[in-house]
Amino acid sequence: MGSFSCPPTPMTIFSAVLNPLAARAAERFGPRVPICSGLCAMTGGLIALATVPESAPTWVLSALTFPVGLAGPLAMPPTIALLISSVPAERSGIASGIFNASRQLGGALAVAAFGTLVVGQADDWTGMRVCMAIAAMMALTATVASLFLTAVPRRRPAPSTAPAAMAPVD
Repeated sequence: MGSFSCPPTPMTIFSAVLNPLAARAAERFGPRVPICSGLCAMTGGLIALATVPESAPTWVLSALTFPVGLAGPLAMPPTIALLISSVPAERSGIASGIFNASRQLGGALAVAAFGTLVVGQADDWTGMRVCMAIAAMMALTATVASLFLTAVPRRRPAPSTAPAAMAPVD
């Protein structure tokens, strides 16, 4: 196989189907279960992609993206809910914006770093293996960190900034 190409269709399908199910799982079992499950699946899929032989047909590569595609729809809804519920209601928009901006920045930096790694290797396949192995280590680290998540805390009411009501004057 001359170049690494793998249809991302499985990941798109998982996002459409599993996002609502992950939210229900988080309500039932807490955020740790779907987050850790998605990250474990991602770790396994990335390890498989890092070790698959270059002669593997495209359908095998596509099938190996299935576990990687589980991570987003399983982990993201409960992660966002955990974040939003941990800040006062009037700051939930700010928290959501910061989370989204950091997610976008992380994605852009990952594309740049992994692109550099692919180009810096002897061939594309070796570069993809290196990138998948690094991503698997990062996913494993996130999986271990997710084991320490606690239940979604109750949303704290915002401190009142309105002046106290004055007593009537007789």
